[in-house]
Amino acid sequence: MSGGNQTCAFQLIKRELTTYSERVGALNNWMVTRQLKQVSTALKRAEHELHIEREQALSYLDDAADAHGEHLTIGNAATRDEAFRASKHSDKASARVNELAATVTKLRLRQDELLDKLGSQ
Repeated sequence: MSGGNQTCAFQLIKRELTTYSERVGALNNWMVTRQLKQVSTALKRAEHELHIEREQALSYLDDAADAHGEHLTIGNAATRDEAFRASKHSDKASARVNELAATVTKLRLRQDELLDKLGSQ
C-alpha cells in the first residue's frame, strides 16, 4: 500500500470510528434519558404514597394515644387490649413510613446520578 492509500484508509477508518462513537453516545444518551423518566415516575409515585402513609401514621398515633389515655382512665382488660392493638397499628404505620422514606431517598440519589451522567455526555 502506498503512502497516499494508507492515509485514505486511515482517514476512512477514523471517520467510521467517529460515526460509531457518535452513535454509541446517542444510544447512551437515550438510555440514560429513558432511565431518568422511569426513576422520575417511580419517585413521584413513592412521594405520593409517602405523603398518604404519613397522614395515616399520624392518625394511628393519635388513636394509640387516645386508647392509652382511655386505658389509664378506665384500666380494664378491654381498654388494655385496645391500647395494645392501637400501638401495633401505629408501629406498623411508622415502619411503613420509614421504608417509603428510604425508597424516596434512594430514588432521589439515583435521579441525581442520572442527571449528572446526562449532563456529562
